[in-house]
Amino acid sequence: MDRMRGGLKTIPALICLAGLSVALVLIASYDFVTAEIRATGRLERHIALLAEFGAPAISTALATGDDKTILAIARAIAGDPNVARLEIDDRDGRSRVAVSEPAGGTESALKSVTKPIVSGAETGLAEIGRLTLYFQTPPTPILLDPGNLTILFTLMIVIAGTRKGVGRYQPSAPSVSQRRARLRARRKARDKRKRAAFRRRGVVMPLGLPVPAGEPSGGPLDSVTEMAWLMTEVGKIIDVSDGWLKYGGYGRGRVIGKPFSRFLQESDRSAFEDRLRRMQQDRLPQNWVLQMARADGHFADIWFSAAPVPLPNGGTATLAVMKDISELIDLETKTNAPAISDYLTGLLNRVGFEKALERLIDNAPPDMRITCLVVDIDRFEAVNDNHGHSAGDELLRAFVRRLRSTLDSVALAARLGGDEFAFVVLDDGDDRLVRSLAERLHATSELNFFVNGVTVATTVSIGIAAYPNDAVGPEELVRFANIAMSRQKRMGRNGTQYFRQEMLAHTRMRAETEADIMRGLENGWFEPFFQPIVCLKTGAISGFESLMRLRHPDKGLVTPDAFIPVAEETGLLTSIGRQFFVKVLQGLNALDAEAPESNFEIAVNLSPVQMTPAMIDFIAEKLAKHGVAPARLVIEITEAVFLEDTPDIRESLAKLRQIGCQVALDDFGTGFSSLSYLARFQVDKIKIDQSFTKGLTDCDPTVANRARRLIEGIAAISKNMDCEMIAEGVEAIEQARQVRAIGADKGQGYLFGRPLALADATCALRDLAAGALINAPDIVEGLDFER
Repeated sequence: MDRMRGGLKTIPALICLAGLSVALVLIASYDFVTAEIRATGRLERHIALLAEFGAPAISTALATGDDKTILAIARAIAGDPNVARLEIDDRDGRSRVAVSEPAGGTESALKSVTKPIVSGAETGLAEIGRLTLYFQTPPTPILLDPGNLTILFTLMIVIAGTRKGVGRYQPSAPSVSQRRARLRARRKARDKRKRAAFRRRGVVMPLGLPVPAGEPSGGPLDSVTEMAWLMTEVGKIIDVSDGWLKYGGYGRGRVIGKPFSRFLQESDRSAFEDRLRRMQQDRLPQNWVLQMARADGHFADIWFSAAPVPLPNGGTATLAVMKDISELIDLETKTNAPAISDYLTGLLNRVGFEKALERLIDNAPPDMRITCLVVDIDRFEAVNDNHGHSAGDELLRAFVRRLRSTLDSVALAARLGGDEFAFVVLDDGDDRLVRSLAERLHATSELNFFVNGVTVATTVSIGIAAYPNDAVGPEELVRFANIAMSRQKRMGRNGTQYFRQEMLAHTRMRAETEADIMRGLENGWFEPFFQPIVCLKTGAISGFESLMRLRHPDKGLVTPDAFIPVAEETGLLTSIGRQFFVKVLQGLNALDAEAPESNFEIAVNLSPVQMTPAMIDFIAEKLAKHGVAPARLVIEITEAVFLEDTPDIRESLAKLRQIGCQVALDDFGTGFSSLSYLARFQVDKIKIDQSFTKGLTDCDPTVANRARRLIEGIAAISKNMDCEMIAEGVEAIEQARQVRAIGADKGQGYLFGRPLALADATCALRDLAAGALINAPDIVEGLDFER
């Protein structure tokens, strides 16, 4: 019994001994355990950072359903050796991408980090999916595993029970005063270590002043791998970790006491200081991306996180950590490069340009002017039509190659689309740099280009606007420069226009005109007016020219010069022309009913944009439908049609010949006249421009003499080319006499009749006794028509 009592008395001693043994083993392995815990923390932060920057990179591709790009980004992220698995789900929770398999064990044994993928910065951010990264945590230290601790505890009891004299072991518990003394000693030793560490870093901590919260021994500032530092409220560096110094390549003495902004790229300094002030005001952590200057002169992209920490004296410091994200930035840049750059020229595209211009304006000093030049290559469409789109692409590349040295003086260069470019110049208000750039752009374009084996000549039209002089923001700046460029286009191309506020009134008027055109097409407001063409020998009306008008319910009659340029620019002229042509044929049938034997010709104007094979097919179809012989239709074209000289125009002219229609060259002697066009393209009629006809009776004899000689030359050409000559703008009997004497076959002008609506034209024919002669005795007598 005594032996049993003795055995029972030894059990508590065995338990105490086993517990003490376990504690000793755990204490001995403390460094190992804490190292594993720190490794796990670093791994979790690393995975979280991958998710933080991976989600925005995936956003655009997921929003547009670009699975190829999504997979490419996912594989790049999953290529990190610490990522065991990656999943991307859409907003409905359906899996879009799953990359790699768990590295050992089941998926349930993995830890994960999930980051929402958001999109829609302009309309409000919305979650469109989720990115989840799985990773394998380091295995639980063997000494912390619950099963292993149980085994160890049992073993300690067994080992303790086999020791002789264990029953005599009676550990004495320390007294309260002893425990307090030991605690004070440990605290004193800890503070001593901290003060020594800060002295090594050049920071003096007063005796008895604890280290700021967030800076325990073994914290980030003691790390040789973590990049952390402590700053004052105004951003001066108090202390940095060895990892920070190693990454930046600096010595401790070069950074302590210096503003952290000194180690940033100049463009990021103001952003850093603003964030620092905001953090101090709101008492909230701040996270953002900056570029840090390393000692070797290179800049690196860093993710920067900072938080305010209190000081014992009531003040506040800033504890910050950073992470090099250059690889992730490079990945996102490479992934998004097609979205912000122009594949053809290597310049920014419209999206990239708008983003860059917005940043430029946001960060511009108050005394800096930002000037935008919008440049459009003149007659670029003709290059595509004549030589193919590959030649047009090569022309754009050649244009940019010539500008390489010029682009050194610009802040931004972009191809906005088609043949339109934008260049941004920074200056202090001196116009010389902008003027010089515009002159170089003109000089560059005026030299012939050799593309795809052919020589191409072109020019450029330039529009210029400035911020803040003209515009208040990036969108307005580009719009105003584009308005100025369009104005130059309308004024004859090949020049430079500076934006002026009065141009806005013209732009508003243009928008109103475009709206009128759309309503006119919907409601049938376009109608023909008919002006007679008279035989100068007999005085008989041989035909009519149909002139387009827009009959607006509020504005009344609108003449073509007010809406045709807008219709051409908007691509609506073809639709207008079709509606108009049908009404012309209907009107011709009505005129025929008043003078059945006259067999009038009807002239219709076609612009270069209307000269397409499809339009000629439409004309042929409507002629047949309305029973009008093709020979009665005269298609009037200007020299601009010949100047375009595209395959479509050549095919259209050939089709008109096949159909049997006549072709008249309108406004001959103006614009881009060239006899070579007459040699290459057969025309039936030549119409003398009204400016020459009016010049015959000019009060200046020199002008009148020159006008007569020009008309004589045109008459000779017409006769030699076997063309009928028609004089336009005949307003006086003397003008009619002279053009008839020179050799004109027919005349057209106010002398014989103004353009009339169909109802008025039919009434006039009734008064003319079936259209035999013009009903004006003085004109008949003055010209002595042949009866």
